[in-house]
Amino acid sequence: MEYLFLCSIGPVQDFIALARRSRDLWYGSWMLSELSKSAALAAAEEYGLKNLVFPAPEELSSLEADSDLGVSNRILFITDDAPDQTAKKLRRAIDQRLSALREHAYQELDDIDVDLAQKQLDDLVEFYWSAVEYSEEKYLEAKTRVEALMKVRKNTREFSQFDGKPVMKSSLDGSRETVIPEDAYPKRWEDEESQAEKARQLYDTYRAHRSERLSGVDLLKRLGSKHLEPDFKSTSHMAAEPFLQVLKEKGGPESVNELFDDIRALFEETGWKLDQLDGALLYETRVADHVPTPSMQERIQEQLEKLINRVAGGVKPGSYYALMLADGDSMGRTIDAQKTIHRHRDLSQVLSEYSQEVKETIHTYHGVPVYSGGDDILAYLPLNTVLTCGQVLEKTFRERMQAGEFYFMDDGGVKKHPTLSTGIVVAHHLTPLSDVLRLAREAEKKAKGIPGKNGLAITIQKRSGAPRTISGKWARLKNRLQMMIDYSIEDMVSNVTAYDLDQLGREISTLDLPREAVQLEVSRILSRKRESGSAQLVSHQVEQSFQTWLEEDELPIREIARELIVAEMFARLPEVAMRTAEHDEVVKI
Repeated sequence: MEYLFLCSIGPVQDFIALARRSRDLWYGSWMLSELSKSAALAAAEEYGLKNLVFPAPEELSSLEADSDLGVSNRILFITDDAPDQTAKKLRRAIDQRLSALREHAYQELDDIDVDLAQKQLDDLVEFYWSAVEYSEEKYLEAKTRVEALMKVRKNTREFSQFDGKPVMKSSLDGSRETVIPEDAYPKRWEDEESQAEKARQLYDTYRAHRSERLSGVDLLKRLGSKHLEPDFKSTSHMAAEPFLQVLKEKGGPESVNELFDDIRALFEETGWKLDQLDGALLYETRVADHVPTPSMQERIQEQLEKLINRVAGGVKPGSYYALMLADGDSMGRTIDAQKTIHRHRDLSQVLSEYSQEVKETIHTYHGVPVYSGGDDILAYLPLNTVLTCGQVLEKTFRERMQAGEFYFMDDGGVKKHPTLSTGIVVAHHLTPLSDVLRLAREAEKKAKGIPGKNGLAITIQKRSGAPRTISGKWARLKNRLQMMIDYSIEDMVSNVTAYDLDQLGREISTLDLPREAVQLEVSRILSRKRESGSAQLVSHQVEQSFQTWLEEDELPIREIARELIVAEMFARLPEVAMRTAEHDEVVKI
């Protein structure tokens, strides 16, 4: 007898979100994909590659450890074994992979609380499964039933008894206990030299700063699979990337290399060796992350400012980067619309191929892909490339779905191809990653709430003040935003226009004014540009654009104001010419 078997591996969101550094975020996503791949590999080896439905790679090697393939946490396949025996084999494969990751991460640690770390990792993985009898002619019925059973199974959570110790808690999750011995940390009563030496050892051994307590799970994030992250950059590097691109444009790649060589030498004068040259080193506020004592910090900060002024002539790196979260629209309905197991495998293969394209595209635009598993994307990018990169990913997804003839019928009986919705957060590089990820999820949810979807939502979170979010259809919002960015760069719209429009929107919100009166007031606000010090009148092109946004796009005035504020954030960046991988054209943002 054959069974349709579905398993789910977690935790997902909570585990990924517990991140202080970009590496924590990357490793959480990567590790869950690795555990899922190990389950899929065990199923393929035991029951045949052709019996895998999701994922459905063409080659078994794609499921091997450390491969480039990203796999979601749900595995669907056909087995001719008893379901409980199948579950045991998959769980064994997951535990073996987790054990290998742990051993690799802990191999140079001989003084941590190994027993406690082991218990924490044993309690980490959630493994749920469901299975139903299967026959190919009743595949859709079996899939519906196995999905329903999985929902029921997940509602019966398992809780293990607390078995911790009375020690300090993790700085990342606040619940697990630290496994690093307390005497490894610098103490206030110790002299500066002793504190500095302990801080160096703490970072070199555990990748922990002097105020961080790390659990066994945290250490796995910090120390695991170092060989896979040679180019893994920090959020600070993403904020500095436009600045570095300008330096390369002006002085060539060697100018950036020389700057980092000088910075390395500056740090090494204090006895602190840098194992990776990252854009974070360009920020005086990040010096404390690398140098433990105040006197050393002050000396390096002074010299660092001089170095950057010498190279850039007073121009400094920006402070903001972008975190992008994207997800396919109506994928559940699209999957259900494929009537055979063969079509499901075809869709799975197309999504696997797309996930590989995603990584290449993000790298092309100087970003870092955190996770790419089919239609799920998490990445962070520089501000000057994130909009173009996001649009390329959205366009590519639509094209792949259309080429494969994957579609569903909407409520009106119209054939629809799935699209991609995207949430983008622009945040300060020192904002906690967990906060930025939460805002990205909210932005993605806003994008997926656009009627008909294919939405884009952008949230600006400055270090002070409430977040501002704009949203709309991908193409229309991107094109409108690009026009506003261009107007701001060319000084065709005053930088106070957005706030004047926002004030106007508040004032007339309770009034029933004729549209003509509103348009006249908007024109009057735009004409203030001349009063603000410019001799140039507002062009007819600008006035026509605002009229279009008010009349044809039917945008509220305050929405236009929010979009102008977002556009201004992008317009502050230096103009950087980039050649896209797909088209040999210059794109300026």
